[in-house]
Formats: sequence, structure tokens, C-alpha cells
Amino acid sequence: MAWGDPHASGLRVLSLDACVKITADEYQFKGAVSLFDYDIVFWDPARSLDTYSFDYNTFDGRRSLNRGTSAAAMRDAERRGREIREFLNLGRTLVVYLPGDMAVNVYTGEQEHSGTGRNRQTTDILGTFDLLDCLTVSCGGLSTSGLDIEPVDGTVAPLYRETSDFWAYRRTLDNADGLQVLMRVKGTDKPVAGYAEVGDGLLVLLPSFWRPTEDSNDEDEEDEEDEDRVGHGSDDELTAKDWTDRERTADESVLEWIASLARKSAIETASWTKDFVFEGQEARDEKIRKAQALVERHQRTVDALAEEQAQEDAWKLLVAGTGEPLEHQVREALTLLGFTLEPPIRGRADVRAARDGRRLVAEVKGVKGSAAEKHAAQLEKWVSEEKTSGADVKGVLVVNAWKDTPPDQRDQPAFPSQMLAYSTARDHCLVTGAQLLAMVRAREDQPARANEIADVLLNTVGAVTGWDNPTLTKVVGGD
Repeated sequence: MAWGDPHASGLRVLSLDACVKITADEYQFKGAVSLFDYDIVFWDPARSLDTYSFDYNTFDGRRSLNRGTSAAAMRDAERRGREIREFLNLGRTLVVYLPGDMAVNVYTGEQEHSGTGRNRQTTDILGTFDLLDCLTVSCGGLSTSGLDIEPVDGTVAPLYRETSDFWAYRRTLDNADGLQVLMRVKGTDKPVAGYAEVGDGLLVLLPSFWRPTEDSNDEDEEDEEDEDRVGHGSDDELTAKDWTDRERTADESVLEWIASLARKSAIETASWTKDFVFEGQEARDEKIRKAQALVERHQRTVDALAEEQAQEDAWKLLVAGTGEPLEHQVREALTLLGFTLEPPIRGRADVRAARDGRRLVAEVKGVKGSAAEKHAAQLEKWVSEEKTSGADVKGVLVVNAWKDTPPDQRDQPAFPSQMLAYSTARDHCLVTGAQLLAMVRAREDQPARANEIADVLLNTVGAVTGWDNPTLTKVVGGD
């Protein structure tokens, strides 16, 4: 990277409960060490909270600091809060690795008394405490975890590409005034990282940094032969030492980027600097604007293709799904074939639809084996209930049979012979999820066939024949 070595410039770095593998002094949030001796401070609030002692019981779904540490934690937060404000006003930089929900219960020192004598009872009054309240910028948002992150600001994109394996968000951020968004949940507008200028300093809010070596130390060793290996996915073969080296490199890259960001912020703090440029800067700015416009156009193309891919992937539910997701996709299939969906009635058929004056009700099942006669019996119940209104209705049984078996290996019948006679006698149409998928694909390729395909469902008595190629192709190297 071209950001430069922050240590070479004499930067003083402090780690407050942050597990960072860089040259830094390490102290606890609750300790007495001053922030004012440092230029950059890395803070991990989740680790700081864990340095306090908790009661074994919870209240209102939250952990509770015990009586002895409640007051100490609140005093520490108040002291550090004042210190953080002054630290930032001095033009320094605070980096916070954002945790999930930090709210805990604390003993307030207040008590309520009831009863007298031997019946006298004392109740402690608990309050809510959040260590993040000591920051000058609200970290409000949702406490939620995930890994799919994308950079928003061009300044962080090179860092993210180099360290993408290590980021994991634990909360989203509100789009607070003055917060420059750096990263967001991929494909959304939910920020998970940003920075804000506070006084003359910089407050940087980053997602959590996932550390596989740390995780591996907390787990029992199940296989002595692999006890020195950590990580997951394609990196399973990396040893603990390999991961430690990677973490150190990633942490150093973050520090270099933070130092660069702080320098950039310091330049922008003097507003007059924007009115002066070096020779060649205007031309470069124009190139940057054109490149950004090109990136945005490509991103829109990527977003559109990803949406198209997601919609197509959803059709796989017809051969993989069960329950409501499968029912939803059956409704989507019928809609594509020109049916109009009717409002569902609680406790009635999974799907009700009509087309050109003809109505159908469908029972939808995703099962590990073949369909069963009880499924057909349930369908007949829905048909009978619909017919009480005097309307003619077609019963369709959609079964994603052998759902846990890959489609190219489903060589067992979906509808056993004993149920075929039952369903045929009652004018049922029996169709598999794979057959319905083949119908969908044919309709997408040839829209003019919609009537023909819909008539298959409305006119077939017994099991649908043909339509056995859902056009799913197994990728080379697939399991």
C-alpha cells in the first residue's frame, strides 16, 4: 500500500482491550492509563465489557453486572467519556470496533422495601447501562450479525479488498448527521462502518475484526492431528501461525489506513486548502470523477444481474423447498402461467387460483420421500369445501418429492401406485415440483405457450406425464 509506515512517523498507538497484532501499548478500558499520551487509540467495547463481573442470573433478557462492579463500570464509562471528548478535541483519532447489543443491567444503589418484621422484603432497583454511551456519536441502529459487506467510500476500498476475510459486522449504524459512511451491508443502504470529525479529531467506527486464531483457542480440540489448524472454507489448511501472520498483516494495513485517513481529515479541516491545488490535480480530479461514474455504471449492471440471478435461483425452491417458501414459489409459477391468485382462507387450501373462468385449489408438499395418499386426501378435502359454494374446481397436488436428493438422482416414483387410483377417481392432477419447474422454464423461453402449459394442470387426470427436464445442469466439480 502507499499509505506509509505510521510507526516511522513516530505515531503513538494504544490498544484498549483491542486484540490487535501491531506495535501498540496494551491497557484496559477500566484502567487508569491516559489516552492523551497517544495519537491513535483502538478500542473494542465488547472486550472491555467482558472485563467486568456479571451475576449468574439475567433480567429482562439482559446480563446483569454484579453489585460490586456496577458502580465501577458506570464511573469508568463517565471518566472515559470525558477523556474521549477531550482526546478528540486535541485532534487525535479513536478507532472503535463496533460490537452487538451492549446494554446490560446494573445495580443503581436504590432499593424498595415492602412488608415489616420478618415479612420485610428488599428489592434492588436495576438500571440499564451501555458502554457505547460514552462516545460522542450515536451508534444506534440494529444489533445484527453478518459477513456480506461492501465498501462505499473509495478511500476504504483498497483496504477492504486486502482484508475482506476478516470483517464481520455486529450492528448496523443509523445515518447520523456528520457520519461519512465507509462500508455497508452488501446490496443495501445499511451502514456498518463510518467516520465522523469530532472537534479537531476523528472518530472511526469499524465492524468487528474476525480472528480465527482467537476463536480456535476457545474450542476443544477434537482432532489432535489437526490441532494446529484453524480457519474455515478454503483456508482450512492454514496453520495457527499462518493465520497469526495474516492477522498481523491485516492489522498493520488497518493502522496504515487509519493514519492516512487522519492525515486526510487534518488537511480537510483547514477549509481554505480546497481552494488551492497542485499542478495536475484538476486533471486528476476529472479522471477520478469519470472513473467513479464508470464504477457506478458497472455497479448498477452488477446489481441488476445479481437481482436477475436471485430471481432465477428462487425457482430452485420447486425442487429443493418445503413449507411456505415452496408454496410461495408455486404461487409465482401459477402467476407466470396466467392464473390469478385468490385470497387465501385460513385453514383452507395452500393455493387458490383462477384462469379464464376455471378455478383450481392446490395442496403443496415438500417431502423426503414419495407423496402419500394422505396428501391426496387432504387435497380432496379442500376441493369438497370449495364445491359447497356450487363452483366447479380442479384439485392439483404439487409435491416436491425426494427433496433432499439431487434432481439428477431422483429415480424413484414420486406418486406411489396406491394413490394414483384414489386421485384419478377424484379428477386430481398430480405434478412434481421438478415438472412444474420445467413448465416454468418453457413458459419463460416461449411465452406463447402459457395457455398450453396451464391447460396441462387444468385438464390432466392423474399424474402429469412428460415435463421431466427442469433444465437444471450440474456444474462441473459439483458435489
